[in-house]
Amino acid sequence: MANSQATMVSTVLEKHGYQLIRQLGKGAYATVWEAYFKTWQTTVAIKVLQKEKAEGRFLTKFLPREIQVWKSLKHPNIINFYQSIETTNRVYIMLELAPGGEVLDTIRLNGACDEEMSGKWFEQLCQGMAYIHSKGMVHR
Repeated sequence: MANSQATMVSTVLEKHGYQLIRQLGKGAYATVWEAYFKTWQTTVAIKVLQKEKAEGRFLTKFLPREIQVWKSLKHPNIINFYQSIETTNRVYIMLELAPGGEVLDTIRLNGACDEEMSGKWFEQLCQGMAYIHSKGMVHR
């Protein structure tokens, strides 16, 4: 994200009590930031979607449905949804920050994990998926 865009994102978020810390990742039309939420005194992940880069169908159909589903899920093995903010040019999605980061990044950094760790991760994945399925939902 260009410096002027980062400044605009920061300005919008500061109005809502968030302070950007660092960029965690970037995709085709979204950037994920680590931020500090002053109200709760905790760090969160904020996905910032740039509307002009996203497909129209994604913005009108998929994203609203994804946010609605996320709001209804509460499980220890699923990232929590906190809030979303929409402006003319962007959608901000505030999420729980995974304390250990992404599994793929951990594997890339440390190599393959041992059987005990992979079993623990697999169990957590299965528990999260079973919960989603119990709510009549599927993961794409």
